[in-house]
Amino acid sequence: MVRPALPIHKGDVVFCVVQPSQQFYAHIVLQITRDDYHGTFKYWIGNVQQHKNGWCHIEHIFGLLTHVQVKQSPGVFWNR
Repeated sequence: MVRPALPIHKGDVVFCVVQPSQQFYAHIVLQITRDDYHGTFKYWIGNVQQHKNGWCHIEHIFGLLTHVQVKQSPGVFWNR
């Protein structure tokens, strides 16, 4: 089953290929700017300390974190 694409927002965690280094990251979208050269948006990718590792376009984004589950104790999980 294929789910429809969700919009990407500032603060989302995405799995992507960061440009120009071509490295794969699961990082936070720190900023979204208009890329007039390509006619699309540029997603600036970085870490929790707000350090920018690079940017990517929507075609470089392969996944969006939508659910987190933390094990609190044996058999007890916390969902977010």
